[in-house]
Amino acid sequence: MSIANFIKRSLKFLGLFLAFAILSLVLIGSTFEFLPHTKYYGQDYEKAFNKKDLGLLAIGNSKLLASLDNTTLQKELGLEPVNLGSIFSNLSVTRLTFESYLNNCEVMPKMVLMEVSWFTFNPVRTQFNEIGGDLFLNDYKLWPEALNYYPEIIDPLRKSFMRQVYSKVMPIGDIDYSSEFKDMSRFEKTYDFKLSEFEEVFPDHIAGVDPELLAEFERIVNLCKENNIQLVLYTAPEVSEYRSLQTDIEDIKTIFRNIPDVPYLDYSEGGEFFKKDYELWMKDSHHLNENVRYSEILAKDIKAKLDL
Repeated sequence: MSIANFIKRSLKFLGLFLAFAILSLVLIGSTFEFLPHTKYYGQDYEKAFNKKDLGLLAIGNSKLLASLDNTTLQKELGLEPVNLGSIFSNLSVTRLTFESYLNNCEVMPKMVLMEVSWFTFNPVRTQFNEIGGDLFLNDYKLWPEALNYYPEIIDPLRKSFMRQVYSKVMPIGDIDYSSEFKDMSRFEKTYDFKLSEFEEVFPDHIAGVDPELLAEFERIVNLCKENNIQLVLYTAPEVSEYRSLQTDIEDIKTIFRNIPDVPYLDYSEGGEFFKKDYELWMKDSHHLNENVRYSEILAKDIKAKLDL
């Protein structure tokens, strides 16, 4: 891209963003709230950005949402948690979520719990999703970074803005990610792995490492170090059929294993904490349906790793 085109593109975006910001201030003002949504726990975001002194932040995408139970984590770890995951969210959204909390909190969290997996650095399976728009509407300290996410940021901003306006007229209702959990047998698998669906996203069975997403991950690690926050990484269980097709999984896990003073708990096949029985706890190939029982196990393993 030529310098002239870059300047033109940047000015166009800045003009649109400024107009959008002014409109947001006029119509939403100080009444912004994280609304109920089936793709995340809106009440946890609302709590996080209002309470400002939480002990444990859980960050990540849908695998995080499916694997954790706040009540169990608080009981086992003694830290008040919030689940700040979101379906399909990429590492940019995850890092912005974490950094925005740090921008606004009064007491630094003691621990950040982050779910990581084979597709953590994949820009197709993970995206700059709607919660990213909410973050920018809620925290104007993030605005200097907006250009870094153009044009991906436009649609999330538009959707977030429209939901805020709509909610002033019509209540959205009591919904959240918990609707994804199903009544299932505890004694047998109740799902089928579909290779065709897997290959729609990963035709070569390679997730890869996008350099921009890797940089976001490194920023999360550094933010934890700079603020003396204990970062804990974990990979939630996956079914063996799904795991066996991940051609470059060891290359990706090497990234997670080699961070000084950051424990990595791997519950997928081949990992230190893998158990075949976890496959009976799955809703599909890579999402848990038994978040309470898994949270008990995860919390106990974290305490053992950190000698708590």
